[in-house]
Amino acid sequence: MTPPAALPRHARPVDPAPRAALLAVVLAGVGALVLLFLAFLIFALGGLGSDGADREWALLPLAAGLAAGTGAIRLLRRRGWGVLAVACLLAAAFVALLVARTADVGEDPPVGLALLLLAGPVLALGLVLTPTVRRWLATAS
Repeated sequence: MTPPAALPRHARPVDPAPRAALLAVVLAGVGALVLLFLAFLIFALGGLGSDGADREWALLPLAAGLAAGTGAIRLLRRRGWGVLAVACLLAAAFVALLVARTADVGEDPPVGLALLLLAGPVLALGLVLTPTVRRWLATAS
């Protein structure tokens, strides 16, 4: 009998994904949709100010959303979790800039929006770093 590791990739038995990995994929996908929708709103409404001069603010949530979506696909295909970490860092950087911008203007920081933007990527990254998911990713060849 041939051991499973010696078989070609398409002939190996299927190793089902742990529930934590599937939940991380769903959370990263939802986080990507939220970030991409926010990037669309920022760009469509002309930025964060009334003058429309700061449309470049849409680039950071756009990059974070694309990274979260790519990370979800890569995780589902067992290719690694690094892109999810990048998405988490980009989302955190955008939230920090958004809070700093509202503090400069003199408004209250948008706590609800910050939690909504960070929930998907941060929880997905937390689930990916669990031992069962890391072991599942490590056994992919």
